[in-house]
Amino acid sequence: MPELVQLQEEGRAAGLRVVAVSFDLAVSLRIETAAEIGAFAREKGLDALDVVAFQGELAALPAGWQVPGPLPYTFVLDREGQVADRQEGPTDAARFAAMVAAARR
Repeated sequence: MPELVQLQEEGRAAGLRVVAVSFDLAVSLRIETAAEIGAFAREKGLDALDVVAFQGELAALPAGWQVPGPLPYTFVLDREGQVADRQEGPTDAARFAAMVAAARR
């Protein structure tokens, strides 16, 4: 996921903000504490990003986000807060860039 850090660095001047959200505390699979989330973020090179630990019920999230679960899932919000694009599972820098471009339309 270093591509997310690169995307953040390249887009910062244009007002882009990348936030990683962990659902591990909500679904309690193998990571059970905020400290473990922080260690995972550092291990994956994500410590340059804001990392948020979601602790509520997945059903409480806005329906438009359609969060499928704890797997890698990426969505991009436009300036109005609407989902402009989404990606389930791992992806690459080119796909991330395309998602951001979709949000800028």
